[in-house]
Amino acid sequence: MGKYEKLVIKNPVDYGEKRYYPAGYWGPNVWYKGNVDFNGAKFTLMFIRVEHDMVMETVSHSHDFDMYVWHVPLEPDNMEDLGCEVEMVYGAGTEDDPEEKYVITETGCFFVPAGTVHGPYTFRNVTKPLLFVHAMQQGDYYKSEIYE
Repeated sequence: MGKYEKLVIKNPVDYGEKRYYPAGYWGPNVWYKGNVDFNGAKFTLMFIRVEHDMVMETVSHSHDFDMYVWHVPLEPDNMEDLGCEVEMVYGAGTEDDPEEKYVITETGCFFVPAGTVHGPYTFRNVTKPLLFVHAMQQGDYYKSEIYE
């Protein structure tokens, strides 16, 4: 083993083994988790190929870390058209924090600051594969609070 070999992460693709997320299979995905893959770093990055309509998160929840959620078409000659609608719901649905729904249909990002209630998170009318890229400043993905 070379001096830096431990810094190289090989073949983390999940084709259905549910390596990190036992609640369901969304499509081929790659997760790099700081607490597993990067010696405890407070950084996690997920790449998920979305191929069909789905509700990725079904309940409102929050995290105690910032999240960045990008959506990128996998069609190199048309990077503007997402080929679906992605709906993010922000807010707890209370008088003090009413729900606000946002839909994107082109390449874009949802930023979720720490403590922000969000979800459900829905992909609908998917006509072509896209890449869902999810980055967070934490060594693992978890929910701090769940609002049902």
